[in-house]
Amino acid sequence: RTAPAPLTADQTALLAAIIQQPDEDTPRLAYADLLEEVGGESNAARAEFIRLQCRLGAGGSGPPSHEPLRARAAALLQRHRHEWEGAVRAEGATGVEFCRGFVNALIATADAFVRAGGRWLGEHP
Repeated sequence: RTAPAPLTADQTALLAAIIQQPDEDTPRLAYADLLEEVGGESNAARAEFIRLQCRLGAGGSGPPSHEPLRARAAALLQRHRHEWEGAVRAEGATGVEFCRGFVNALIATADAFVRAGGRWLGEHP
């Protein structure tokens, strides 16, 4: 498994904005735009996933007409889960939940949380 590329200054700034304003979609959507600008299949998939989950909202549900959106988001997550969850799983998380395109909740042992929890809280909304 290759290590993820280091974050650019723009990515770091947008992630900080997402963490500071967890209920606001604007920085999340700006992050999706940035990923798309960077290019590549994985970035395009993550950008689409962020947009889909933001459109679906915090609950991820919505009316039955949103079923194709939920299905597409689920397909993207299934295809890219290993990559998108890799860093936190490598540090001991055993479960990962995404909300509006970003890690929202983790399941981890107490040992893993003691070792990496502070970093997780600083890196994920």
